Amino acid sequence: MPVSELPKEFSNFFDAPDKFVPAEGGETYEELVARAGSFIEEVVVPASKELDRMLIVAHGALNKALMLNLNDQPIKAMWAGIFQRNSCVNIYEINGHDYKLIQNGKIYYEEQEGKRYK
Repeated sequence: MPVSELPKEFSNFFDAPDKFVPAEGGETYEELVARAGSFIEEVVVPASKELDRMLIVAHGALNKALMLNLNDQPIKAMWAGIFQRNSCVNIYEINGHDYKLIQNGKIYYEEQEGKRYK
């Protein structure tokens, strides 16, 4: 849907995530953050005890929901901090329930005018 056709309430998606109400059938931020938290508890924490490294690939909103859980932040902080550009990398040191942010929003490519990637 073109941005010009979005309902006024959609502005809360970025501006006031704690007040955002999705379209019918859509996932709320509360549900997204809970889903991310379940993934951390059920997959990441157990794997952190067995693996030296793991890679999680997801879209921006889920990445931010994971970060809210790992950084113990409220939903209103969903889009705060460094903008998560396409293909950015967030690095955490995770040992069970001990989470330490090492790198936030790191980009390993260069954008050039007229070209998307170098």
